[in-house]
Amino acid sequence: RARVLMITPGYPPAVGGTEIQCARLSEALVARGHDVKVVTRGYAGASPSEVRCGVVIRRSRVWGGRRSPVTRALSAFAFLRVVWRESRTVRGLPAALIHHHGLGMSLVIARLALGRRRVPIVAKVLCGGDGGECGRIRRDRRFAPAWLEHRSQWAASGLRSGAVCVVSRRLARHEIGPSQP
Repeated sequence: RARVLMITPGYPPAVGGTEIQCARLSEALVARGHDVKVVTRGYAGASPSEVRCGVVIRRSRVWGGRRSPVTRALSAFAFLRVVWRESRTVRGLPAALIHHHGLGMSLVIARLALGRRRVPIVAKVLCGGDGGECGRIRRDRRFAPAWLEHRSQWAASGLRSGAVCVVSRRLARHEIGPSQP
């Protein structure tokens, strides 16, 4: 029985590809007997925490009704704070795993929160094409954190860093280029 912490920018009832994919994966893991907690950004009218189809959902606080630069910054900070707090709770658990949707700042915060603990992190690359994360990696390999090993396969063993960036072979070949050594 694994304990999985999913970190994602959005989760249903918000609609989008990432949201649907994360929900399906989380519910499938719960159906197989694993404990899954999702950390996501909050939005107006959303409950800060709930359980849906066996998945525990924690949403960050949303600041203000209008979307000004200040309220966006406060909301982003609130999300990173929840990511930090929930990532630290995973540190001492046996069979724990963090699954992060995207290569954003919350991935770095989750890694820092773990300290020296070697909790595996799987980072799912979002958005193919030039405008997405694949295009950013292709243009500048520094976009992906140095401790995140790039593997163009669905599973990797013998990780030195305890973290892996997961992309399909097709995406790696056509969007990013050859794997890093």
